[in-house]
Amino acid sequence: MNALLTALLCTTSAALGAVWTRYRAGRSCRDAPAQPSYPSGRDPLTGLLDHQGFLARSTQQLRQAPDRTHYAALIDLQGFKLLNRRYGRDTGDYVLMRIATRLLKSLPADALVARISGDEFAVLLPDGAPERTRRLLRRVISTLRAPYDTDADVITVQPRIGIARSPQDGADIDTLLNRADFALGVAKSRGGTRIVRFDTRRGPEDDQRQQLEIDLHGALCGGTQLSMRYQPICDCATRAVRGYEALMRWQHPVYGDVPPSVFVPIAERSGQIARLGNRALQLAAVDAARWTRPWYVSVNLSPRQFYDPRLLSCLADALHTSGLPASRLFLEVTEGVLVRDMRHARRVLREIQRLGARLALDDFGTGYSGLSYLHQLPFATVKIDRSFVQDLERDERARALVAGMIALCQRLDLTTLAEGVENERQRELLAAMGCTLIQGFLTGEPLTAEQVADSQPTD
Repeated sequence: MNALLTALLCTTSAALGAVWTRYRAGRSCRDAPAQPSYPSGRDPLTGLLDHQGFLARSTQQLRQAPDRTHYAALIDLQGFKLLNRRYGRDTGDYVLMRIATRLLKSLPADALVARISGDEFAVLLPDGAPERTRRLLRRVISTLRAPYDTDADVITVQPRIGIARSPQDGADIDTLLNRADFALGVAKSRGGTRIVRFDTRRGPEDDQRQQLEIDLHGALCGGTQLSMRYQPICDCATRAVRGYEALMRWQHPVYGDVPPSVFVPIAERSGQIARLGNRALQLAAVDAARWTRPWYVSVNLSPRQFYDPRLLSCLADALHTSGLPASRLFLEVTEGVLVRDMRHARRVLREIQRLGARLALDDFGTGYSGLSYLHQLPFATVKIDRSFVQDLERDERARALVAGMIALCQRLDLTTLAEGVENERQRELLAAMGCTLIQGFLTGEPLTAEQVADSQPTD
């Protein structure tokens, strides 16, 4: 009897749950038109062309007018999967139907419009000058970004568009879509709402560079492609290790080891340099927290990262998540970073100091007005640029300059670190001048986090 009652209650509960789900779906989509039964080649949710229908109609249109200009556009909605997870599939479907309606209203009557995957739409626009087409697509973006009022919430989406043009970029729809998809990948890697057109002037190197730009975006989203190497920083007098400078490396699944000289400019050009710097900060803090010796780790801040409003929160999060004592983290900034906005720079540096991290002035003596920074800003260490160090053995003026820098820093109670030290003679000269720390070929090649951990004494 109890078993029968339990089964009855479970069945009733399931039935009521199904009714409630249908009721909520009906409420969320109360303003959407009823969904008719669409013919083959149509998307059953929106009534737009589906992928196969779009390919067939586009192929026919391109064959009928092979010399006429057409634009193929792919439209992607940033964060739509998150929207589905947060508000449910019913609300997501309702927004997709509204997007389809807005697309049809904002595009010419002779445009082909399709939903080709979950949150991706395709458009084929016949004829039109490049600037007129771009204005039209900007209007599409503006229309799609307008809020969607649902029972769950007022929802907005961020569309990105990649476009390709026939016959210049390709004569068939498959080629056009592939190239529009490539342009869309670039748009995604650069972040935000934007329109990117496939560039026909690209050579093989440009193809690889743009592919690396897209792949760097993926590497920054997670995984183990990005990692750190650590170059030893040693006591100038005793050569004992005092810390490590963190250097990022990218192990690409196809191209192998991509050097920083390649991927850092790509990150700068594509607007990903702040994210790259923040990832380096997080990885270095986690690695250094595992070291049993109290070595410090030093991380470079790029100009874009330094002026990123998220820097301080990222720093605080890296320290909190890793458990690394803030006093074991050094942040390096160059003189050039400070010139851009001294008032802002002073505020950021003092906030970093307040969090407990220490500061190093990088490439000291290479330009600007470095001397004025030493007493105005809260630096603990000054890094003497390698260009001075490499001439120490043969240039008396270089020795005089370096000796003067070290003496000045000593008077200001600042630690000095000479970069690019390659041999024992250079170390001896620097030690005689009173230099505190050195790094370079003499101190050892960059190590993995595991190699640093293995170099620690076991007692």
